[in-house]
Amino acid sequence: MKVTVAVLVVAVVAMAVLFRSQSASIRALEQAIQKLNVNAPEKATTAGLELQAKCSEQARKAFADLGYPKNQMASYENHYSPQMNKCFIHAQNTDTKIDPETIWTYRSVFDAFEGKDYGTYAWHTEKDKKYWEVPPFQCEVTLPSGEKKLCHSDVEFTELVKIYMEGGR
Repeated sequence: MKVTVAVLVVAVVAMAVLFRSQSASIRALEQAIQKLNVNAPEKATTAGLELQAKCSEQARKAFADLGYPKNQMASYENHYSPQMNKCFIHAQNTDTKIDPETIWTYRSVFDAFEGKDYGTYAWHTEKDKKYWEVPPFQCEVTLPSGEKKLCHSDVEFTELVKIYMEGGR
């Protein structure tokens, strides 16, 4: 009987040591997880800022590659979409040099790295008509699904490309 009690005492002591060791390991893992959770948003923000900076620089290069003359009315804006993991550029150009009596407006949205076109808008004034009476002669946006959507106004084009330039609706 003494041997059985001794074996049980040794077993209980061994279980207590094992339990204490496991508890210490669990506490250490919980602390490590907590530390990772605190640092994760900071790392995600840093990575996001780096991607935005790369997007901005690539958009600047892509716009420069379009070759607009210095005196031409042209501009661009860019947006990095983390959901799509793409850098979009919205380039705009107004031209009066082709015909001084006609104003031409061009807008396009494309991937600044790949050059893939997501939206094209082209419009010009017409003699004896108000600007709102003249529909664009080209207005098309490719949605993320791949569907091509025709548009009929500057406002409609702007609304359709928001998914690329603002990250969705």
